Amino acid sequence: MPCSRRLPPPPQGSKRYSPPVLAWLSLACTGPDEGPARKPDVLLVVLDTVRADRTGPYGSTNETPALDALAKRGVVYEDVTSSSWTWPSHASIFTGQPPWVHGAHFTEAEGLSLTPTLHASAMRHDLGTLAERFADAGYRTVLLSSNPLLEPGLGLSRGFEVAETFDTRDKRTFLRAEEILNEHDPRPLFLFVNFYAAHEPWEVWPDSPQHADAIQEQSWIEPWRLEGLIYPNHPGATSLAKAWMIDGLEVPPGGWALVNELYDSGVRQADRELGWLLTAWDRQGRKGAVAVTSDHGEYLGEHGLLFHCRTLYPEVTHVPLIVSAPGILPEQERVTTAMQLEHLFDGLLHLAGLAGASRLQGNEDASQPILARAWRDRGWAQLIGGRFNQGYRLYREQNEALMLADDGSAELYNLSADPTMTRDLSQDLTHRVRDLRSRAEGAYAEGPQTPAVSVDDETRERLEALGYVTPK
Repeated sequence: MPCSRRLPPPPQGSKRYSPPVLAWLSLACTGPDEGPARKPDVLLVVLDTVRADRTGPYGSTNETPALDALAKRGVVYEDVTSSSWTWPSHASIFTGQPPWVHGAHFTEAEGLSLTPTLHASAMRHDLGTLAERFADAGYRTVLLSSNPLLEPGLGLSRGFEVAETFDTRDKRTFLRAEEILNEHDPRPLFLFVNFYAAHEPWEVWPDSPQHADAIQEQSWIEPWRLEGLIYPNHPGATSLAKAWMIDGLEVPPGGWALVNELYDSGVRQADRELGWLLTAWDRQGRKGAVAVTSDHGEYLGEHGLLFHCRTLYPEVTHVPLIVSAPGILPEQERVTTAMQLEHLFDGLLHLAGLAGASRLQGNEDASQPILARAWRDRGWAQLIGGRFNQGYRLYREQNEALMLADDGSAELYNLSADPTMTRDLSQDLTHRVRDLRSRAEGAYAEGPQTPAVSVDDETRERLEALGYVTPK
């Protein structure tokens, strides 16, 4: 396996993992009613809005025991680039294509309105999906999501036999997944689960009761608190993101520590839910491939930004990816070769024996550039303006990253010396900007333009009931 290395031993004094987390690790060699030719089950979990650098396998002290345990039984992909928000990232996972090809991203056209001014274009209907490929191979395909953007009426879940969304607080999602795993079905299973705990609004989770006291002591955050939840991106003029980025809100001492701990607590909750799911997976004797990733990260003050969606710095685009496939992938390996989230499409099909070699096995050309793109969100352009009046493209060759804005400006970063992209070298290395720009200009060949997402009344009612769209 190229560009890989063994995981280091756990640090001295680290906590031992509890039996419920360990239980699922010994994936059984046989499952219920399995014959000798049964295809492997496949579990894909998206921990929504989880930054790689806030998890244990990527060096964080934030405790994520389920992810740590999975890393010991599989492969940690250290350098995975995603899109900047849920809609394009999930469409990339499900089609194996980047957003400028599959079409699902921000649009200037009228259509789905998640807030009064946020509009999205549809995923192309002519692209085959991961669920369709598994279904054609005889799999039962199930999607369970705490993120309402995967609501069946919106189009991303095409091909799933069962596709259900729940309230953004995740317990019901796990309970439904447990029901699916307990159901008798002779077919192999492709199960996709999205857990939403790290996404805003931030919650005071059971492991951090001190948050409540801290919030009471920091009255500055009170305008963005509603029924115990903190809303950094509540629609409209009350947005904490707008108040801080544009209106000059001063965050007092200890304020950013609170923001970071609220976010980290959500990551820990998502990891707990992952542990419950993997324990349930093992309890049924499932075997096969388990892949855990995220659709994007979150800004927590870096680069003068809060929230996500509209720019392409590593806090949002660098996501975790850990894959366990006993007998196919090695254990305790770390792969440093750069990848993109859409590589999961061929990777999972390969692990199920349904496709040839994939990037997960390190068999693709590692010299290919890494690309990402963020489209202009007209809602933020109108509400906040400034840098949000345009879209961005990220073009990366090895450890050089070029950020191109729609207005023609450019930023250049050396990722070896500056992995968080804080020191712009464009003024000092104009020749490198010119060289990289010349190659970037032809790198984003777009597919057919797709229309804005249309929403029928039944779907809109369900989304309104979940609190995710603006009522008519």
